[in-house]
Amino acid sequence: APGSFLFVVARDTGSSARADRSGGAGRSGGAADALVARATDQGLAAPDWGANMEVVDYGNTAGDRAQALASALARRLRSSNPAIVGHCIELVRACAKNGNAGMLR
Repeated sequence: APGSFLFVVARDTGSSARADRSGGAGRSGGAADALVARATDQGLAAPDWGANMEVVDYGNTAGDRAQALASALARRLRSSNPAIVGHCIELVRACAKNGNAGMLR
């Protein structure tokens, strides 16, 4: 149906915890992690729509960026900080509304 979407988070096998300790160096998702972290920063009083649209634009480009974004979003959604989770939910909504077909798979 037009306007509907499905966002699926894969079961965590522990690989994201190992990846987080690596500091992001050498990982293809390092840029996605940095963009998502900036858009979901706990210090934000309200969603940063400029940062959110930067994440959407990043995911809409060719390559494996959509998968890297999905992984970064899933990690932020598991945060124990409610501010981070709230900003992440808004970011997921922005991706769902503005992402291209490749990003929404």
